[in-house]
Amino acid sequence: MLTSSHVATALGVVTSYVVRHTLTPGLVGIWSAVRLVLDYAGFADLGAARAAAVEIAVATGGGDRTRAERTVHTTMAIEVAAASVVSVLLLVAAAVSQLRGRPDWALAFVATAVLLFVRRALTLALTTLRSSLDFTVPAWSRIVGAVLELFLLAGGAVAFGLVGLLAGAIAAEIANLTFVLRARRLSLWPRWHRQTAARLVRQGAPLAAGALALMAVRSAERAMVILCAADGEVLLGLYTTSLLIASRVFDQANLVSNVLFPRMGIRLAETNDTDQVLELGLRGATLLTMLLVPIAAGAAVVGVPLTAWLLPRYRVGLEAVWGALAAATIVGGTLPLRHALVTLGHSWRMCAAYAFAAIAGASGTFAALRLLPGSLPAIGWAAALSSLAAGLLLGVATTWSRRRLLPSFAALVLAILYAAAVLAALSWLAGFSWWHVVTGATIASMPPGVTLLWVWYSQPRQPGLGPGRASSMATQAAERE
Repeated sequence: MLTSSHVATALGVVTSYVVRHTLTPGLVGIWSAVRLVLDYAGFADLGAARAAAVEIAVATGGGDRTRAERTVHTTMAIEVAAASVVSVLLLVAAAVSQLRGRPDWALAFVATAVLLFVRRALTLALTTLRSSLDFTVPAWSRIVGAVLELFLLAGGAVAFGLVGLLAGAIAAEIANLTFVLRARRLSLWPRWHRQTAARLVRQGAPLAAGALALMAVRSAERAMVILCAADGEVLLGLYTTSLLIASRVFDQANLVSNVLFPRMGIRLAETNDTDQVLELGLRGATLLTMLLVPIAAGAAVVGVPLTAWLLPRYRVGLEAVWGALAAATIVGGTLPLRHALVTLGHSWRMCAAYAFAAIAGASGTFAALRLLPGSLPAIGWAAALSSLAAGLLLGVATTWSRRRLLPSFAALVLAILYAAAVLAALSWLAGFSWWHVVTGATIASMPPGVTLLWVWYSQPRQPGLGPGRASSMATQAAERE
């Protein structure tokens, strides 16, 4: 079934290709840096918005409208305060960039400061609606936002370059926010309530820490490119061409792992056995990693020639695609371990694993930039190193002091190494011809296919446990989005 997620993703891909077809790699790199800064700046609220999602849902379910509204207004006050602090830093960076003769970066920093306020308000509005079990407007908001970005952001880039892109991005965010607020007559006026603010930060900090750690693993190499490379914006603009393909693999992994998340809670409630929850996470991660191998190979077989044909200026950026695909496959495949640790309240173990992996990725990227300046494959495989470390450390955190889980952990390690080895081999075959890659991808897809078919047909078909039920849950989750 076609859902808002599919429509928005398809429109987002078109927008990305139009922007890259219009702008130079350096300007695309600046825009990519803007988006990265916005993502990191979202954590400046110390997790208040994430805690607000839970509190609004509880208050709404209990019929306490006053508490729900107080939470919304207090959260907005926290968001405004956090965005103000970050915006001051961005404006200082803009002034410094202007003085150093880099007007494009100065303009980007100013636009980011404006976008930050609008983005945080829009995120809170959508969080409020979802917590109130209103999924219709958020679903339409994804489509409306994607359409607005296609016409305003990409259209602005075509007409006026970087200035038009940044202005279009701001206009698209404001228009989408206006649509959401008017659709449900929401009020987001900030009002401070000290006790509520303290509670939101206290409850939200662990949630934000986990999300920040995962994001650091997925973006460590991009941050290091901007900070350490001589022509960081050009290199980043080229590198993100590979991420256009690799990100689709991670999106599919995220969709599947989100189906497993509630089942872990159900398993814990039914059995009160933490080992069963952890084993579900280990087996889910093993199978998902195996499943993503043919998906990643297929994405490369189709996506690389298509992207090279559509974006000839960015053809060199596809040199990093194999490392980027390995990173997306491993970090996406091990997402069930993250959910298992969160279900059991071991969020700090997860954060520690991701933090060490992010450090490994940043160190690997720094070494690659120093030893092989401008090498895109080295950057891609540095990202894969970060994901490999994340997967193995999450496995260690899951099986810590639990010997009965060691066989499942060993199977996970083999799946991770298989994924890395297959994509490294395909990268080597790409040096001969694309038909070598197609043949290698076909052969490499056979073991995962046979394994998954065996698991599918060997599963019991009791209500709530069989594959059919999981497929139904996946469909329902996608429809809600």
